[in-house]
Amino acid sequence: MSKHTPGPWKVVSPKEGGCLDQKENRLICTKINNHTYHIAETFQYRNGEFNAPDGVSLANARLIAACPELFELLKAAKCPCCDGSGGYYDNCGNPTQCQWCDETKQALAKATG
Repeated sequence: MSKHTPGPWKVVSPKEGGCLDQKENRLICTKINNHTYHIAETFQYRNGEFNAPDGVSLANARLIAACPELFELLKAAKCPCCDGSGGYYDNCGNPTQCQWCDETKQALAKATG
């Protein structure tokens, strides 16, 4: 399993994160032992090559900042369909592959490499 910077992560303005002249960009940061670490930065250029609609940079930053908590919740989640084995019997008694388990395992594998 890959290691990541522990949460919580939070969204800050570039000025709060120590950057200048990035009006619409957002930083995702965390503090560890009184040190601020930058995790990621989202961009929204106004007069440059990339011109995303208003609010996209902030929305992306919020989604990224929520990742550590979402990752831990997904790891701890219990399958609503089966016992976690990846399969169950449907209402007609037919063996069925559990889509929830498959998608959860795929998402966790994507997050951990």
